[in-house]
Amino acid sequence: MPDVKSFTPDGAFYVLPDVSAYYDGDDAALCLDLLQDKALALVPGSSFGAPGTIRISYATSQEELEVAMTKLGDFLKESRE
Repeated sequence: MPDVKSFTPDGAFYVLPDVSAYYDGDDAALCLDLLQDKALALVPGSSFGAPGTIRISYATSQEELEVAMTKLGDFLKESRE
C-alpha cells in the first residue's frame, strides 16, 4: 500500500501502520469510513497515543487477514482517486 509505513511488532498481536498520508492524518475519520464503506473494523491509533496510525489485530486466520488487507488496500486506493 503506497505511503503506508509499518514496523515489525515486538511480540504483540497487533500492528500500528502509519496511514497519516491519508485523510490528512485523521485516523478516526479513516476508521469510521472504513467501517461504513468496507465493513472493516479497525481502531484509530490515536486512541493508543499513536495519532495517524490504525491498530490492526492479527489474532485471526491468514485468510481473514488477507481479506481485510485487500479491503484496506482497495479503500486507500479509492480514497486517492
